[in-house]
Amino acid sequence: TSDSRRPSKNLEELRKQLERQTKETKILQEEVELATKLTMDKFNWNLNEGRSCSQDEFSTSPSDKSKSDPNFPNVRSTFRSSLFQASISKAPRNKSPQTTKYDLDLVVSRNNIPSSGSPCMEKPMEDCANENIQCHEKPKFNIRRSVIDLQSKLQELQTERDNLMDLRFKESQDQGELICKLHNTVQDLETVNHMQDETVRDANIQIEQLRKKVYVYDTVLNEIRQALMHYEERTGKRIYDNENICNILAQKMGTAVDKILRDTDADISYLKERLAPMEEQLENLKTESQSKAEALFKQQEDR
Repeated sequence: TSDSRRPSKNLEELRKQLERQTKETKILQEEVELATKLTMDKFNWNLNEGRSCSQDEFSTSPSDKSKSDPNFPNVRSTFRSSLFQASISKAPRNKSPQTTKYDLDLVVSRNNIPSSGSPCMEKPMEDCANENIQCHEKPKFNIRRSVIDLQSKLQELQTERDNLMDLRFKESQDQGELICKLHNTVQDLETVNHMQDETVRDANIQIEQLRKKVYVYDTVLNEIRQALMHYEERTGKRIYDNENICNILAQKMGTAVDKILRDTDADISYLKERLAPMEEQLENLKTESQSKAEALFKQQEDR
């Protein structure tokens, strides 16, 4: 997360720096354009004044030139300078542009202008204008180069930002797919867990039923064991000679009950055999007593 925030922070800083430099560039361009405009206005104004002065100076006749005093060779240059200064001082202040550092160079070049005629005057003025244009174009070129460099950096940062956004989008898609898979897995696990809970619930029910059955079976086995013990006590017979009926295993109880049933059948058969003659004697006694009763009844009637 910190790595992803750092490029965005750098991008914001570079964007702010680009905006600040763009504003500075616009201000510099406006200043350069204003200085250029003022210089060109001043240059045109001085050029017109210079031409008017040169025409006034050279409008004298050759006879006037011959009348000039040879002892004063600098009168013409002094007169030219005075005319130039007078033209500057007499010019309206509201129409005169603001003096800049480029105007000082222009004044110096005007002082170095030869006095031989207008073609020689215009040539240094053109050179001065070219120099001023070059001086103005150089900062413009530097500004354009800085703007191009900043635009290239901004484009690189935008490309990096787009790549980071694509990477984040891809990561978010992968995370979404992973979350969906995990959600499906959780649902499957919940379904399996629910089925296991139902299975455990059914198993617990079956275990409880089996416990009840085991309890019933244990109760029945204990009753059978008690009955066998009572049988041994009542009859005095031992079902197993080598084992006590209290410690007998449940697997042998069936054999013990079968043995008791066989012994009981044998006793019943023996009793039936003994009971048959007694029943026959009882039947004979009934017949004899009935005969005696009839005889006595007849004797009673005869009397």
